[in-house]
Amino acid sequence: MLHVAKKIINFILSKFGFRIVSIKYKFPQRKFKKENFALGYNENDLNLNIGSGGENYPFFINLDLPSAYYKRRQKNHKFVPFDLTKDKIPYDDNTVSNIFCSHVIEHCEDRHVKNFLVECIRVLKKNGVLRISCPDAKFLYDVSSFENEYWHRIKNYKTTWCGRDPISVSNQDCFIYSLSTDKLSLDQKTYETICSDIKGMDYSDSAKFLTKDDKFISDNPGRHINYFDFEKIQNMLKNAFSQLNIQNYKIINSKPRGSISQLMSEDCFGEKQHMSIFVDCVKL
Repeated sequence: MLHVAKKIINFILSKFGFRIVSIKYKFPQRKFKKENFALGYNENDLNLNIGSGGENYPFFINLDLPSAYYKRRQKNHKFVPFDLTKDKIPYDDNTVSNIFCSHVIEHCEDRHVKNFLVECIRVLKKNGVLRISCPDAKFLYDVSSFENEYWHRIKNYKTTWCGRDPISVSNQDCFIYSLSTDKLSLDQKTYETICSDIKGMDYSDSAKFLTKDDKFISDNPGRHINYFDFEKIQNMLKNAFSQLNIQNYKIINSKPRGSISQLMSEDCFGEKQHMSIFVDCVKL
């Protein structure tokens, strides 16, 4: 409704040489209580929210990277210190019922993600579920390959574009930002060369090209430095199970609020739905 009003107002203002760039509005904060959840949960189960980033979920223990970058979000947030790039998950084999990891792995290099998935599977108990969500790079490539309004939310965020006028931001700029944040801060000539190079590339080549030299930096962990799609996550999980010599498992291309885990199918776990892929993995 607000975006329709914005278009009408912009049409009128355009006659006088003006334009609204952004409309700010707030969604109601999610509120949930343990007693509002469906019956059937065992409060003695061990459930982990890894890379919690200030988010709390009933029945879950938070694990997160202590960081000045997230200082404001972590100020009143209880969590177990955990660095995905260095640490083993601090729980015994076959003890964890659910692991939720939302919008974390895109900040890490492949080698770290592979080790992390092995750790997740190691600590999962029989019938335990790992649920991963992250930007769906293949989908974002597809919606960025032609003119459409998918990115209108992101384009209105002035602080995202390194001083550029949001009106001039293209769908390709948004795709690059979603995979490799630092590319937008490069000098104009270098950035224009990158944009020109990827125009002739398919999804796989462009994703690999954009992220090939990106590295995790602990002082600035919020940067996107990697890309993922279902096939890539699936292959990593298969390799992790193989490494642990586990034959029985299922990997599912899931949906928002569609987890095979009763606990993680609750509404509050449907974060960032419009750009995300959701993958469930169960250890049988």
